[in-house]
Amino acid sequence: MAKEESDDTWTRELKMHVAQRPIVILKLQDRELQGLKETKDGVRQFSLTRAHDEARGIPTPCICLFFAERSRPFGNLVDPPAAYATIFKSKAAATTFDSRLTLRRGVEIQPSTPSEMVELFKGEKFERDIRKRLDKDAPLVRLGPKESIRLIEKLLNVESNRGPLRTLTGGLTKPKPESNERLQLNALKLALRAFGLQEEAPAATMNLAHGSKTGLTRLNVHEDGVIEHDARVVPGYEFISSYVRGQATFRKGEQTLEVYTANRRKLEEAFGVDLIYLNLFHRNAVLVQYKMLEPRGSKDEPTDWVYSEDDHLHKQLTTMRLFRPRGRKHDGFRLSREAFYFKFVRRHEPEASKNFLLPLGHFEELLNDKKHRTAKGNIRVGYKGLDGRYMRQTAFVDLLRAGYIGSDASTTENLRTLIASVLTGNESLVVAVQRLTHPHEKESDDQRRMREWEVDTMQPL
Repeated sequence: MAKEESDDTWTRELKMHVAQRPIVILKLQDRELQGLKETKDGVRQFSLTRAHDEARGIPTPCICLFFAERSRPFGNLVDPPAAYATIFKSKAAATTFDSRLTLRRGVEIQPSTPSEMVELFKGEKFERDIRKRLDKDAPLVRLGPKESIRLIEKLLNVESNRGPLRTLTGGLTKPKPESNERLQLNALKLALRAFGLQEEAPAATMNLAHGSKTGLTRLNVHEDGVIEHDARVVPGYEFISSYVRGQATFRKGEQTLEVYTANRRKLEEAFGVDLIYLNLFHRNAVLVQYKMLEPRGSKDEPTDWVYSEDDHLHKQLTTMRLFRPRGRKHDGFRLSREAFYFKFVRRHEPEASKNFLLPLGHFEELLNDKKHRTAKGNIRVGYKGLDGRYMRQTAFVDLLRAGYIGSDASTTENLRTLIASVLTGNESLVVAVQRLTHPHEKESDDQRRMREWEVDTMQPL
């Protein structure tokens, strides 16, 4: 069982990172600031050029701070000042003289001005040095390791900064190839693909349980859409309970995707899976169990990638078979009413396109085929043995998105009720719910785009 993350784990990781790769302060020109307001992604992600000498010696990825203005929807108002933290992801030669700087995952932080930032250090030994660096007239200003750690500590003391900084921390590194976190992130990205979004699509909102580890922090989010809660209860959302570690919502047209990372023990006992995708629009459900493919031969030049039976398989299969509909009329058209799938992932390689899926029925056929058995009688499945008879993720996602695979409507509703009743335990499972967007959520999105617009501050036209 995975040990729950202590409250200070991610903050400790962030401090260690800025100690090794100190914070950089970016000075934007007026034309650049104005240009960012007019782009689709705004300050969340952008790129720009700086002279090679100005960017030389900065290790990436690192945290980058810059000061700008928060856009207002009406041109007759003054845009208020705002401070942003982002990931300085990479730099590369753009021209003979300039480097192209790539910045991602910009989030708004407090305080919003350089003078207020200096005020955080009032009376401390770094006050003068921080002021000097913030006032320095240079495109890129690097802080020292100790200054960077102290600045992060100051920013973390501002409660509203914790959620945004936590998502930045999640984007600074990638999960280890052999970790459970990698599989959780894979499941989250699969849910986004099934919803019709790219993996880097920003969440409209993200709610993170205080002190709990969740793969959601490795996803993108709108700059003002993330909150860390002391309590784990987020009112108004299905499945949120004291066992939910994080929740994010994504929008696409009139549809909403709610993604939850939840504790797993009871859910795995109930279903034997790692990902549950409920589509309330097409009223179908698909449940996915991840299995690892190991290289046969050397790691550098494997002759095949093979899954060898693990200790959990028999119990998982027994659990899945309990949910097969028997002796009743089907509710809703499906090409296949199979709800359970196995996704086979290469352990040492992150490339998702090389993975494949098998429906439970096909996997059961393999179980009864002697050529897929070892001398000891255990199941062994590899690319060569399947001879191309498997499903790639693209085909799986297309069928799921169209509502052509998965449980029928009645079974889906029963699964939905059961999931809500058994959320408890340890480790992480991903639950994704696709549904219509509620009117109050549309209003909330409008309010986010209005950027704290207040009616009583409107000036006469």
